[in-house]
Amino acid sequence: FCTELETLPINSRPMGLQETDDEGNLWFISSDDSNKNFEIKEDRRVQLFFMNNSDYQYLSVFGEATVYKDKATIEDKWSSMA
Repeated sequence: FCTELETLPINSRPMGLQETDDEGNLWFISSDDSNKNFEIKEDRRVQLFFMNNSDYQYLSVFGEATVYKDKATIEDKWSSMA
């Protein structure tokens, strides 16, 4: 999960994908005070990298992120794995 794409080196961190919804949105869970949330408020552009090493498959996704603070949305997406 990469943010601040115009700043080198690019801020990146491993994250686990929580859910992909019917509209193709990718959902991640993070702490309210995480740096990435502050970075997304400044610039919504993000890049994601996924890999499946066993099959040598790699995927790069570029898009815009939104930070949700709505408790109903958070409860809907939350799981014990998060």
